[in-house]
Parts: sequence; C-alpha cells; structure tokens
Amino acid sequence: MRRAESGEAVKEADYDKKMGRKALDVAKRYDIRYDPNSIVPSDDGLADRVYRAAVDLFLEMGVYCTDTQRAIRFSQEELQWALGHVPTEVTYGRETERVTVFPRKVEDPRDPVCFFSAVGAPVTEETFLPIAQSYAQEPLADTFSGPLITSYRGLLVTSGSPVEVEAAIWNTQMLREARNGQVAPILAFTTSSPPGRGPMPRSPPLRRNSERTRVTGYLWRPWQR
Repeated sequence: MRRAESGEAVKEADYDKKMGRKALDVAKRYDIRYDPNSIVPSDDGLADRVYRAAVDLFLEMGVYCTDTQRAIRFSQEELQWALGHVPTEVTYGRETERVTVFPRKVEDPRDPVCFFSAVGAPVTEETFLPIAQSYAQEPLADTFSGPLITSYRGLLVTSGSPVEVEAAIWNTQMLREARNGQVAPILAFTTSSPPGRGPMPRSPPLRRNSERTRVTGYLWRPWQR
C-alpha cells in the first residue's frame, strides 16, 4: 500500500506501451512462439521458459495502480517469498456446502474440480432461475454459480447503490432455490452489477486500483497468521 503512493509515477498510456514492448522482449528472450501445429503443447522446456518470462516481466514492470498512477515494484526475494507461501488449496462454503479447490500439476492423477457457472452472463430476473438450475443439475458439477441480473424490479443495477445490495441478496436466494434437490454446493458471487458497473470490475494483468489494493490487504491477513 505504501508503494502505491511512493512508486514510480507514470502515465497509464505510457505504462501500457512499455508493457507491450516488454512482453515482446521477454517472448523473444525465451523463444516463446505460437505453433499452430501444437494447440496443446506438452514441451516441459516451454513451460519452464514461460514461467521465467513471466517472472522477468513482473519484476521489470511491477503492478500499476490506476488511482495513483504509480508502478508498484517488488524484488526477486519478495516474489519468491510470496510464491512460497501461496496456499496449496482453498475451501469454499461450510458444512454440506463445501468444496476444496486445488491447483493440478502436470499429469496429476486427481480429478479436476468442476465448476459449472454462467457467471458474468447478463440475464433477466425471469430467466435467472432456470439457467442456474440447468447448471446445478449437472451430475459432474462439484459446485456451481449463476449468471447476473442487469436490473432488479425495474431498476438498473449500478455499482455502490442500494439496488446492487438488494440484487445480490436476491441472487443468493435464487441460487439456493436452484440447488433444491441437487448435489452441487453453491459457489456464489455476491456482486450483481454488470462488468464495468460492479464494485470490483475486472482489471487487466498487472493492473490494480485502490479498491483492489485494500481488499488484497484484508484477504492477506489470514495467511500471515
């Protein structure tokens, strides 16, 4: 958070241009190229080079804070510490509505966690429930979530408004109704605002605003204990 105020000052357009140049540079540096004859590559060497390229790009570019227009940079030691303390699994829900998500490794014998979701798809109130039910009833679904409504009782759902809160509550209630009699637990997303109008709109890679920085600081605390 301190670096978001004291990091290198740079205009967003300049940061974007530099990002493009650096991305091309590390791709050439590590011989990363698209092979149309290998849609799903199995080259372990390529995987290692992509990882090293990502590390170089992150260390050189840092993370851009759009609110303060500053680049937040980290050292190699800080990055390695963070990677070494990443949780190996995350459990969502409670009691009978629990699902544990874990990263699968190359040739991992464990089955993947199947998350069935229409999240991000704008729908009407009338179509929300049948769409959510179509995901909840799938036997392969380990968990599911629903789409989002763009209006609630005739009112446009906008960021930070009371309508957004009411829409989020309605969203969760409908997901529970959709789950009725089904096995898959709910993995619910409480925001109901469409992309661009929600409280935490999607950010491009290596891009953050003050809102995401505050949330990151809050969520990080349990892992420090």
